[in-house]
Amino acid sequence: MNIEQVADYISLSKHTVYGLVHKREIPHFKKGKRLYFDKESINEWLREGRVITKKEMEDKVDEYLFKNPLI
Repeated sequence: MNIEQVADYISLSKHTVYGLVHKREIPHFKKGKRLYFDKESINEWLREGRVITKKEMEDKVDEYLFKNPLI
């Protein structure tokens, strides 16, 4: 995907995508002066930003406490 395609795909402006690239916050490839984006990498990046549910958080706490007893 090129810059226009990824900006449209994730509903952000090209300017915002360039900012994410500059801050190295979005996965990308650079060949010469051109930027490219792998759709699956973008999907994974989007999933990583998912907010977990209260139930998922409680499960993680329980798992941690089970593996690391306080006493």
